[in-house]
Amino acid sequence: MGDFRIMKILAVIPARGGSKGLNRKNIRPLAGKPLIAWTIEAALKVPRITKVICSTEDREIANFASIFGCEVPFTRPQELATDSARSGEVLMHAIEFLEHKGERYDAVMCLQCTTPLRSSEHINAAIDLFEKKISPTLVSVCEVSEPPYWMYTIGPENKLNSLIKSEYATKQRQSQPKVFLPNGAIYISDVDNFKKTRTFYVPAPAAFVMERCDSVDIDYDIEFKLAELLMEENNTRSRL
Repeated sequence: MGDFRIMKILAVIPARGGSKGLNRKNIRPLAGKPLIAWTIEAALKVPRITKVICSTEDREIANFASIFGCEVPFTRPQELATDSARSGEVLMHAIEFLEHKGERYDAVMCLQCTTPLRSSEHINAAIDLFEKKISPTLVSVCEVSEPPYWMYTIGPENKLNSLIKSEYATKQRQSQPKVFLPNGAIYISDVDNFKKTRTFYVPAPAAFVMERCDSVDIDYDIEFKLAELLMEENNTRSRL
């Protein structure tokens, strides 16, 4: 028999206190629970994740994370909690902190709490795809509703300029190639690769495709309201 080893996966839920779009959005109530709770509960339902932690500088967020069963092993440094702080550095801080405690992982997963409709089933399926080793990284995406070939910038004298010069700009949607956008729900990387690159966007990461209805990424109030409507619809279906 071959040497089979279960992959050790560290899931990091980054949740800082500041937010430009929605004040305190990470703990704002959504369908009866703080926003962060939906991501914590989804992650904890995946036995293949070795450890789930929250990285935050905010005491109140840390308290909510702990209430819902997530470990908060450290307080994130303030310099990694600014608007300009890069997510790669936030994850490296978590990896290095745990390594100093003797904990080493094969893969790191980033689960943003602003995509609450991502489920444990999505996470499991993403792990399945990642384990096929198509790429050292994986990024979840969804198909965009409006092709970028139809988009414009506004230049001098209020004139429209094509964002992308392409033959597809004048073609019907059905004739255009499908275009996908990272939805912020699931990112996975081999830890050794992440230490070298500090990004999930290596050339050609594996694409984990999710439906648009599961890909709501909350930055503004309208997206919060949309997520609530979709959750209510999902709950109604489950009771039928």
